[in-house]
Amino acid sequence: EIMKYFIIGDAHGQYRALDKLLTYRNTDEKIIFLGDGMDRGPHSNLVLERVYKEVQAGGVYLKGNHDSMFEDWLNDPIANENFYLDQGGYSTVRSFLGVFDGDSEYLAKQMLDLDLGFNLKGFLQNLPYYYEGESFIAVHAGVNPLISDWKNSKDVDFMWIRDIFHKAKNNVK
Repeated sequence: EIMKYFIIGDAHGQYRALDKLLTYRNTDEKIIFLGDGMDRGPHSNLVLERVYKEVQAGGVYLKGNHDSMFEDWLNDPIANENFYLDQGGYSTVRSFLGVFDGDSEYLAKQMLDLDLGFNLKGFLQNLPYYYEGESFIAVHAGVNPLISDWKNSKDVDFMWIRDIFHKAKNNVK
C-alpha cells in the first residue's frame, strides 16, 4: 500500500491558519512540515507546540531557515540579535513571553527556561533537513542541482538555496 502524505510549508506563526488547514488532513496521511513554523505571525508558540505534538505522534518537521535562525539566536543571542529579530523574531519572542522587554541575552534565557512540555533547544537541534519518501524528497528550500547526489547538498542548501535551485541545469540523479 502506498503511503499518503499531508505536507505543509511555512506556517510562520499563523496558528489559526495552520489549525484550519489541518482539518483537511485524513487520518491515514503522514504529516510533514517543511519548517519555518515561527517568526512573523503572532502565534509561533502555538505552532511549535502543535508541530511538536505531531512529531511525537509520528509526523516530521524539517529544519527551515527560520528554525535555524531561531536556534542560532537561542545559542548566541548577542551575535545573532539583529539578523534574527529583523527576520520576524520579535513576534516569536512576544508569542512565547507575552512582551519583548529586555536585552536579547535575557530574553533567550527566559525562553529556554519556559516549561513548554518539551526541550525547545533540543527539538530545534535535532530537526532533520530532509525527508525521503518512496518517490519524492521533501526539504524546506531545495537541493543543490549541480551535484549528482542530492544527499551531498550542504545543510545550508536544504534551508536556503534559491537562485541555483531555480535556474541551474539539474544534474541530480
